[in-house]
Amino acid sequence: MSKRVNLEKIKILMAHAEANVDLCMAVYQIISTEEADKQIELFKYFLTNIIDAESDESLEIPSLVETEQIVEYSELGFFALEDFVKSLYQKQVSESVFYEQLWEFIQKDYHFDNDVARAVAIFNCLRSMNVPYVEIDMRKALAMEQDEFEIYMNAVRKSKAYKHITSINRCSFEQKTQRFSLLLNELEACTDYRTRVMLLILIAMEEREEGFQAAMHTILKKNMLPDVDQ
Repeated sequence: MSKRVNLEKIKILMAHAEANVDLCMAVYQIISTEEADKQIELFKYFLTNIIDAESDESLEIPSLVETEQIVEYSELGFFALEDFVKSLYQKQVSESVFYEQLWEFIQKDYHFDNDVARAVAIFNCLRSMNVPYVEIDMRKALAMEQDEFEIYMNAVRKSKAYKHITSINRCSFEQKTQRFSLLLNELEACTDYRTRVMLLILIAMEEREEGFQAAMHTILKKNMLPDVDQ
């Protein structure tokens, strides 16, 4: 069957079926009827377009995968899949190579030794934060020796811009756009590229610390503080 016909079938499923394991099984069965090179193209199309697909969920696909199988094959294969995807990022492969090797991995790795396991693997690709693949040009990334990094970081911590950023983060705003627009203004006011990078690192560190403190407060409130309603 031609790739064009199978592509249209996949588009119909994406437009009318719920994005679950049953959809992934149906898509896998369609892809499997194609020749090897066409399989990769359809696989790539599905993974790169399903995230933005708006389905009316009017089509119910007959379930061929039991809940127990989803749990079993996810436990066996999810981390293997994630590790493999991360290894491709580390190798900085091209987009075409990424999907080619990911498809081959799902087809041949021992974690996915049957069609149900492979369908669950495709479903786990949809769950992954690293799929669809984003090709990153590491040549544009700023690399610094530790000594240089510490010199810049120490200087930035004493800067007027950092004091402004700290003050902004301590203020209460009605909207996130208010806070981050002011932070952006501080970054744009710095002419030195490395200084802007350091300030961005510090902003990210404060965001992480704020999130950690909020999470700890929730845990303490739930598990350790007395229930006032009792």
